[in-house]
Amino acid sequence: MDEAIRLAQLSLENTPKDHPDYARHLGNLGSAFRDRFSRKGDLKDLEEAIRFGQAALNAAPQGYPHRAELLNDLGTFFRDRFQRTGSLNDLGSSIRLGQAALDATPKDHSHRAEFLNNLGAALRDRFERTGALNDLERAIRLGQDALDATPKEHPHRTLFQQPRRFFWRSVPNNQKLV
Repeated sequence: MDEAIRLAQLSLENTPKDHPDYARHLGNLGSAFRDRFSRKGDLKDLEEAIRFGQAALNAAPQGYPHRAELLNDLGTFFRDRFQRTGSLNDLGSSIRLGQAALDATPKDHSHRAEFLNNLGAALRDRFERTGALNDLERAIRLGQDALDATPKEHPHRTLFQQPRRFFWRSVPNNQKLV
């Protein structure tokens, strides 16, 4: 992981700020820090992931072809921090960024199911903290949409089936969902 971070930093240092790939290199560095956080658990790495993820988003002009991926990644970083610290502000940022990523993604985009799933997971987290049933209802719908957007033969399809089971188990007894 250290080598991945070093190479991502080197790539960023050698890319002019006005280069079309500059935002992507910032995002890659943020993702490398998030990967190291996932393996080692050092919150400083997650802070760096958020810092570089935000810088990547700030460097990406409107119409940037990978803007939705940058939004989704930053939202994921905030959700990771929420899971570690319990900050509802971080969870709110995750949901806001996840929705923006989804809004910026065409229905036929190859990552749409992933974005749907990530937003649904963040909404489920908020339901678990606040008990807001509308978050759970929306999480269930997004989970189903993620499953529907994934071809039956796709290797990640089963990943989108697992959270649906959890969502349904989260429904309070005798509660009717829309």
